[in-house]
Amino acid sequence: MGAYKNMAVVGIHYFLCGVKDQRLWNDLMLCEFGISVQPLLDKVWLCASTAAKRRKRKHKDLKNCWEFMGCQQGGGKCRASNETKLHGIHGGDNAGRACWGLPRTMCRKASSATAMEPHEPLCEECPFFQQVVNEQGSYLLEPWALRFLLRKR
Repeated sequence: MGAYKNMAVVGIHYFLCGVKDQRLWNDLMLCEFGISVQPLLDKVWLCASTAAKRRKRKHKDLKNCWEFMGCQQGGGKCRASNETKLHGIHGGDNAGRACWGLPRTMCRKASSATAMEPHEPLCEECPFFQQVVNEQGSYLLEPWALRFLLRKR
């Protein structure tokens, strides 16, 4: 029962982070626990999605990175505002609340980072990243999970 409970906790975590597409959620769970858990995933999905809906904190006025930073690059020029594969993650529009998982954004601090790699060390100092961490609490997707979602969708 301990392994099933651990899977449910991780499943709830992913759901609360904004991964609400069952196919993508299954892929993350398989990545986390291995192929042997495949037969249990439907039960865990039902348990996790039901529990997450009960626990979901409602955030009004959640801002995307370009809104929080007062950036003029939102609305189509920056990859964070265009990347639909992360839409809904942490309650954001496109990658607006998961920008630290993307390479080549228009972020002022990240503009000196290498063009092909996500710029997590710089992002940890960013006031927007810190705001999302505070708002999400423990329901924050790790950068590896963001990159996984970018590849899968």
